[in-house]
Amino acid sequence: MKAEQAAVVGSKLEYGLVLCRNCNEIMYTLPTNRVRRFYSLCESLNCRELQPEAAAVMAAVVASAGEE
Repeated sequence: MKAEQAAVVGSKLEYGLVLCRNCNEIMYTLPTNRVRRFYSLCESLNCRELQPEAAAVMAAVVASAGEE
């Protein structure tokens, strides 16, 4: 197997999508084995103002993930 092929075989493709639940903007992708959709809130002020309680929950989740 050539080096280029080995790099492709060894890498995971990013089939996972993280979408904003309000505006459906693609926020980022994740390496997954199949197509998966995850929902969150983007940084847009319009989306954050629509659901302030959800923004507080997401901030807590991001803060706890940063501590690990």
